[in-house]
Amino acid sequence: MEQARFADTQSLAPGSSDERSLAKSRASLEATLRQNFGVLIDDLLLAVAFAQRQRLITIQEVCERTGMGTSFIHAEILAGRFPKPVKLGASKSRRAAARFVDGEICDWIAQRIAERDLPPSHSMRSEEVA
Repeated sequence: MEQARFADTQSLAPGSSDERSLAKSRASLEATLRQNFGVLIDDLLLAVAFAQRQRLITIQEVCERTGMGTSFIHAEILAGRFPKPVKLGASKSRRAAARFVDGEICDWIAQRIAERDLPPSHSMRSEEVA
């Protein structure tokens, strides 16, 4: 069917009203496709970003991202200043497998950056200590 349509367009006289009408239709179709394709790409990027934020990562990955050691991270968790890990499995022991939520670690890093940019009297850390 597309070949038949294309064949019909080749017989149009240059500058004819049919040719202009076809050009308008084609331009409209292309604009609609671009818009719909853009929406699909945006949706896909949002889905990927959401999936990435929900990903569970190891303490080693957290250490690499933050530049901090495990002792510091565990101390910050106990002090309530660092995201708690998610326990995996039913074990209640301290040695139970645990992972951190990637998005929460990203948010923690972003908060540290925001604190850096605040004047010292407005630091979130000083409010936590007080």
